[in-house]
Amino acid sequence: MKTCVLSLLFIFVGIFGYGDEIPVIFIHKSDSYYLKDSLWQAKQYNNRVILIGDESNSHYDGVEHYRTEEYFSEAEDFAKIYQHQAVNPYNYELFCIQRWFVLKEFMEKNQIEKCFYCDSDIMLYCDVNEEYENFKDYEISLIHKNDYTPYGRKYCYSGHSSYFTLKGIQEVNKGIIEFYANFETNRHLYQHISDMYVLDFFVKNWKELGGKIGPMEAIIHNSRFEDHISVEGDQYVMDKRGLKEVTWFDNQPYCYHKKLKRHIRFNILHFQAGKKKLMKYYRREALASSDVSLFTLTSDL
Repeated sequence: MKTCVLSLLFIFVGIFGYGDEIPVIFIHKSDSYYLKDSLWQAKQYNNRVILIGDESNSHYDGVEHYRTEEYFSEAEDFAKIYQHQAVNPYNYELFCIQRWFVLKEFMEKNQIEKCFYCDSDIMLYCDVNEEYENFKDYEISLIHKNDYTPYGRKYCYSGHSSYFTLKGIQEVNKGIIEFYANFETNRHLYQHISDMYVLDFFVKNWKELGGKIGPMEAIIHNSRFEDHISVEGDQYVMDKRGLKEVTWFDNQPYCYHKKLKRHIRFNILHFQAGKKKLMKYYRREALASSDVSLFTLTSDL
């Protein structure tokens, strides 16, 4: 009963109390040890943070919580046409794609016209409403990135930090269904099919129809959203652990761009895979402690 009342309260506030404010939305199963760091960091810059999850992660103060199961009908329908051709386990990859159906259904039911989606292995260091000024002309903004697969480096699109309008996420879902409806033809386009390659397929078709994708990875007004903290060593100075060397100004991360010869402000730091254990050291409160060294934590690698 308590969860039901809270959900109704959040829906009421979402419709009448936030106006045009863009929410930060997470979709996550379980109460992973790093989730608290990602949510906490997002709250430092943003008033409205939403977690679509389950009972185990419903306890975070100041975070609107909704149950995934309440927005899972289209995701469940998609599972009936999903076919697996990925190096990741079946259930993992399936949910990576299902989350886009969950996000669409959530935005529709809660009358949200635009949002910032954020993966739970990301530390967020900006107000997404302010940064949206750089992407307001796009229905969809994604990161164009290099993916490191057993088959080599491949360019694709990632939604790990992304802006969607309601129309944009609806179009993405249509593109996903189109890909799997013609899977026997489309499967030959990629050796490994993760959600990033399905997004890549969508983007190419979207552009052919005149659609535009906001370049989240671009440097705009000397700031950017990154791919991953342990890549792009050809562009940025890396530390001895193979991570981007971070310099902190006003509790915000900057990385030195070797070709541009200046520090670039990073709106996010992305701690994919085994790097998640480092997230707690990149919280703003940790930076204030002289006892914490961010650059000598070799025992955590």
